[in-house]
Amino acid sequence: MTCENCKNRVEESINKIPGAAAKVHLKKQEAEVSLSGEVDNQVIIDAVEKAGYRVKSIQ
Repeated sequence: MTCENCKNRVEESINKIPGAAAKVHLKKQEAEVSLSGEVDNQVIIDAVEKAGYRVKSIQ
């Protein structure tokens, strides 16, 4: 991710997942995802990849 548009695409993709809210940090090249329910990690990975990006890890 290199620009504000990239950030917005990832946030919007994750935010479409029920119970998930994302905040992307461009300088850190990471997204912080808050969950209000159970969401499988693969659902988040799929959303990021659908936006055209890659997940390095989930912690």
